[in-house]
Amino acid sequence: MRRLYLFNPESDLALANNDENYMPPQSARKLAKDLALLPLWYAEEDSLILAESYPNTEYLEWIQSILPIKVDLLTYPEASHLSDIQLSPWGWNKAINKFFKQLGLNTYCPTDDYLSALRHLTRRDMAARLLKHLPKYDFICGSSQILMSKPDLESFHSVNDSFILKAPISGSGKGLKWCRRGLDEAALKWFNRTIAQQDSAIGEPIYSKELDFAMEFEIISSSEIHFIGYSSFETNANGAYIGNKLISDVSFLEDIERKYGLKKALLQIQRDIEKLVLQFYGTDYRGCLGVDMMVCQFESYPCFRIHPCVEVNLRMNMGILAHQLYHRYIDCNSTGIYKIDYSKKMDVLYQQHLRMQKKYPLVIKEGKIVEGYLALCPVTRQSQYHAWILIE
Repeated sequence: MRRLYLFNPESDLALANNDENYMPPQSARKLAKDLALLPLWYAEEDSLILAESYPNTEYLEWIQSILPIKVDLLTYPEASHLSDIQLSPWGWNKAINKFFKQLGLNTYCPTDDYLSALRHLTRRDMAARLLKHLPKYDFICGSSQILMSKPDLESFHSVNDSFILKAPISGSGKGLKWCRRGLDEAALKWFNRTIAQQDSAIGEPIYSKELDFAMEFEIISSSEIHFIGYSSFETNANGAYIGNKLISDVSFLEDIERKYGLKKALLQIQRDIEKLVLQFYGTDYRGCLGVDMMVCQFESYPCFRIHPCVEVNLRMNMGILAHQLYHRYIDCNSTGIYKIDYSKKMDVLYQQHLRMQKKYPLVIKEGKIVEGYLALCPVTRQSQYHAWILIE
């Protein structure tokens, strides 16, 4: 059975909206169009990627001439002729389910019950409950409180000078209200609007963050979970994703030990998280799952502690993509960065692409990238999103 991959980065937004007729914002549609070939970096061998012919066909032919990538491009008109496939979008929701059905792929779509269960499991208050069930070691930090009313919020504020409020369901890096100076009128309006729409909000203290990272898993069955690896990533001041480090799991653990002395702690958390993830999500969910974490600094001992459950993402994510990309196509003695850039103006990213190609020529040995720059998707003068890596 061949897999059919689709990059639909608006998945979280569509899941929050919960309408099969949801229309994502233009920016999300442009992101999906410009980076439609991203799945080729994590797709199974001999699978299919659903995308437009231009400019993807030419890029795919070129990249397959220099790297051992064995996938095929499938255009939208061709999809109705498929049989015996497994659908693998970036994430599931009612809108993408309807999209596949309109392509004539009804047989391979999940049930409405599955999608309803997925939406429930995706709620941030599920992650908050998971956090509460983790053992309370001295090397762990993190608390998360479900807030149902204004008195709940005021009580939470009374013991937290600075904090962050989160909507239970929102897009990745969205639905956040940072309250670095406490509770003000804007935050109160945000809170009232959120509980009116979603019945609750989540309140969490703001920590002195040293490092963003994640543990990546795949739930195979109700009794089986596979640990994919670690993901070390960057976010901006508001928590939105910027990019990933491209390193091995061994190097990541060495860095954790050298900088923070937390390798043993992290391995213990991994064992605990695996059990709880399977317990919380294994009954109703199958597929990729990422648990976002962070290393935080404190004035008291232990000075560095791990927040073991900042977010839980029930879908494919950039961390898994970066992990698979590194282990499949990058030399084990090399490291690098994976970035996604945005430009409001046309041609800016194309010119950047040309400069980087010239400045950092690509070196490939025995099917592995040793050093240099590579665009992970085609870049044209019309591109507004640009996914790329730089290896050294």
